[in-house]
Amino acid sequence: MVKRRLLLTLASLFMVVAALPASANEGEAPKRRPLIKKVLIDENAAWSDKRSSSDETPENCASFMLKESDVQRFFKIARFSSSHEQIHDLEVSRCYATGRAVLQDGREATWLIDRARQGIFELDDGSALYFYCGKCSNRLYWSE
Repeated sequence: MVKRRLLLTLASLFMVVAALPASANEGEAPKRRPLIKKVLIDENAAWSDKRSSSDETPENCASFMLKESDVQRFFKIARFSSSHEQIHDLEVSRCYATGRAVLQDGREATWLIDRARQGIFELDDGSALYFYCGKCSNRLYWSE
């Protein structure tokens, strides 16, 4: 259920943002990084034909298995991105992992990280934070 909700939210965001001019997305990157207290992984090695037109198969995604520490590290070192950059400028992978997080202040969030090193962190108020981790060099991710 979390996967379906997150994928529907992401698809909606992608459609809305794709219709906006680039200037509408300027400055959307937040100033503060979420302080994560606990990470829960709901789905690993997931594959979607709606995320990308890459030639990745479900079998290719079987090795994309993030650990809690991988998720924590990703959101700690990834740079802020924007929905516009994620849709128009960055590579997207069909392989991804999803889950939930509890923040230090008690709020809850859902997250998605893909093999191309993109991440989305959706807070319980409906706001979304976008990330890209060029510094993530784990063998699980595509290399640059």
